[in-house]
Amino acid sequence: MPSRYHPIEDGLWDDPKFDAIGDLKEAQGVERGFFAFLSTNKMQRPAGIYRATDEEIAAASRLPVKQVKTYLVSLHRRRLIVRDGAWVFIPGYWKRQAHNPGMTKAARFCLESCSSRAIRDAFIKHYPLHREWLTDGCGTVEEPKLENAPTEPMQLQNQNQNQNQNQNHNPSPRQLPEEAVWGCPEALALKYNRETPNNCPAVTTLSRGRRDKATRYLRLFPDESWWTAVFQQYHRSRFLSGKSQPGDGHKSFQPDFDWLLSAGKDGVENCVKVHDGRYADGR
Repeated sequence: MPSRYHPIEDGLWDDPKFDAIGDLKEAQGVERGFFAFLSTNKMQRPAGIYRATDEEIAAASRLPVKQVKTYLVSLHRRRLIVRDGAWVFIPGYWKRQAHNPGMTKAARFCLESCSSRAIRDAFIKHYPLHREWLTDGCGTVEEPKLENAPTEPMQLQNQNQNQNQNQNHNPSPRQLPEEAVWGCPEALALKYNRETPNNCPAVTTLSRGRRDKATRYLRLFPDESWWTAVFQQYHRSRFLSGKSQPGDGHKSFQPDFDWLLSAGKDGVENCVKVHDGRYADGR
């Protein structure tokens, strides 16, 4: 008979990895709480593996989707979670569960039901004694190759592998680092993520096209203070901050990173218009 109650995962608070999150300067209380949410929410399963889209996590955690995307990438880079598509794996979850027959059976079913090979391999890497749980139809499981921590989401790694033939002509996208020195495209994207309103989609990947545009605009406007003023103007505009609806014909408009680094029909760069207060509400 299945339990009517969802078990409370309180062992997380004694985990040194979780405790270390608070020591990172970029990890504020909200991000630490978000990691706790990933481990204890109602979607969680005995193996620490479950499927949830960014939008579902945002709805359940009551955080903006933009923030959720940023936190997921950050936690993945630091090996605190493994994220592949809509799948999430919390590496330390299963070790803190009661390994009785019923719980073990449920965890095995959870692992076998996971369609992400990256997640399944990550689980076996952390819990090699459970290798027999996966047979993949031939009685063996490939050796997980996670010795070098993933520095980018698994779905991006898979995409890069499928595009090897075109790498010389179309270099793989780069994931944002946690920090970057001002003057490079990564620094501009990070500043955009941190200083724009929550309705602005977060940048998680810098393609070649985005890097080229960011580099070009940074040559035109190299001072960080200039971009600070740009992002301050976002908050002064009901339109750019998502507090007023776009007019007819612009229902799908988003003042995102790509829009900011492009020019309008009049040939004037959108970042210049924002900086000069073109979208600011009248006082």
